[in-house]
Amino acid sequence: MIRLGPNPWLGCQPGTGSTPKNLAEKVADRCPIGSPTLVGGSSLSLGVAVSRCIHLILSTIIGFTYAVPVWADKPEDKPQPKFEIRKAETKPAEGLTEAAVGDGTKKVYIHKSAELTGTDIAEASVTREKNTEKLQIEITFTKEGGKKMQTLTENHKDKPIAILVAGKIVAAPEVKVAISTKAMITGTFSREEADAIVRAITSK
Repeated sequence: MIRLGPNPWLGCQPGTGSTPKNLAEKVADRCPIGSPTLVGGSSLSLGVAVSRCIHLILSTIIGFTYAVPVWADKPEDKPQPKFEIRKAETKPAEGLTEAAVGDGTKKVYIHKSAELTGTDIAEASVTREKNTEKLQIEITFTKEGGKKMQTLTENHKDKPIAILVAGKIVAAPEVKVAISTKAMITGTFSREEADAIVRAITSK
């Protein structure tokens, strides 16, 4: 969008059709190139006078003297989804994005679209593994989410799936069996980290 200002040289408003009838006469009258004085009695060099006259000619033809651009506000970056499960691969391929898992010691190549999101999760909680007592996150899927997870794990066996929280991969387990109702996210989580993951999963 451009704002137009009134023309102080010609006393006309843009878009009003008030451009002088005799354009050449008006320009010649306002641009005495041979004289060092142009407007308001100011003493000007010949070069400045020529520049002013060129400006006047353009102003007369176009009908305005200045245009102030008004920039649109920069669109805000889209927020990252809080929870996603995506297909992943162990080797690069066209259309895949390389991403680090956890602390960055492992990398996978993830697909662009999510197979499941936070809306497919009924509940999530922090539990402990029976043998190691390590913290883990237990996820229970909704009915629709369970169907999606079953389809994903049946068609993506022996390949990793990426579990993303706030855009970062917290785990990328390899699918061994079909899953439909519950899943476990395991790793070396502190209690604070595990609680933060649960909050991200359960907040819609």
